[in-house]
Amino acid sequence: MLELYDQIHRRYGRPVQFMAAVRAALTASETTQAELSRFSGYSPTHVTKWVNGKVLPSMRTLAILDESMQRILRPKIPEGADWLPIFQTGVGDA
Repeated sequence: MLELYDQIHRRYGRPVQFMAAVRAALTASETTQAELSRFSGYSPTHVTKWVNGKVLPSMRTLAILDESMQRILRPKIPEGADWLPIFQTGVGDA
């Protein structure tokens, strides 16, 4: 678990920064929280609390959200776009 935390921290900084990036990415890509809920397997209530900063997800959940955002955004990001580089490769790839 410590390795996962280190990978996420190196890549995104604190969990609150990661969730701010998720919030910005959802807005920029016109992706709904419901889509993130479906892709991640978490309830819409949990996703809403995380995205709105009410509760911070665990490190394992951050990794799942990272993977989910990649799967959601990959088809929406134009080839060569650099507006959302943090979700272009998985945490395990960092």
